Amino acid sequence: MLKSLKCLKLSAFALLLTAPCANADQLFTNWSTAVVAGPGYTAGGGCNASCFAISDNFSNSASWVVTDIAVYVDSYSFATGNPSGWRYALFTASGTQIIAPTDAGNSLVFTDTGTAGAFGDGDGIYKGVISGLNITLPPDEYWFRFTNTNSSAVYPAYAASPSAQTLTPGFVQLTGSPTVEALLSTDVTQRTENWAFEVYGIGDRIFANDFEGP
Repeated sequence: MLKSLKCLKLSAFALLLTAPCANADQLFTNWSTAVVAGPGYTAGGGCNASCFAISDNFSNSASWVVTDIAVYVDSYSFATGNPSGWRYALFTASGTQIIAPTDAGNSLVFTDTGTAGAFGDGDGIYKGVISGLNITLPPDEYWFRFTNTNSSAVYPAYAASPSAQTLTPGFVQLTGSPTVEALLSTDVTQRTENWAFEVYGIGDRIFANDFEGP
């Protein structure tokens, strides 16, 4: 029987030997000191009238194999405890789909950070991790999009201070319709805050020395 293979970092990524690693490196973060509540720009809702998604950008100067993406939301336990309705997508800056709109299902697991939300009525900040990915990303700029199709009571949590990796133009809100899924919408509203999210996987850590993160 073959021995267990360890997760290897391959500079050329010519061969990926293992499934996504439990000890994947944090390759990107756009927050540095804390994740906080803020303006309640909804990240979801049913599309009988309109629905919403949130999106933010990141970039890599070397190839990455992305295994996990972590998101921070200001929400309620009824939403984060139910994996249905959560969807995500990944695009290049030019609009090419890397991950078409996909149900997160059981690959998305939330944990309560213990930080109060913005509304003071039982909401809080949750960290959700989409795991089990195996996506090779050549050097480029990418846009990650996220939504909940069941509840409008889901809001982004924000970076108290942005990290050195944070890119402009940054966080936007997408508005869908009964005929256009929010994750595919071109109705974009620019926001000034930085949505807190992270990318994990195998690759060169841009800020390997004095890396910013939790």
